[in-house]
Amino acid sequence: MPHGLYNPETKKILGFLTAEDLLLIALIFLFLEDNEGDNPLLVLALLYLLVSEYFDLGDLPL
Repeated sequence: MPHGLYNPETKKILGFLTAEDLLLIALIFLFLEDNEGDNPLLVLALLYLLVSEYFDLGDLPL
């Protein structure tokens, strides 16, 4: 892979995404394309996990 696409020293893709981030993104797209639509809270939870690595979002209000 080109060094600009994947940096083996930092293990980052495109300079800021990790393999875990790409897995979360793939799962989000997979659940969004589900025709049954039974997973809206799961999609929100995955989005929260993805964004919380980059921003301090605090605790979820329960």
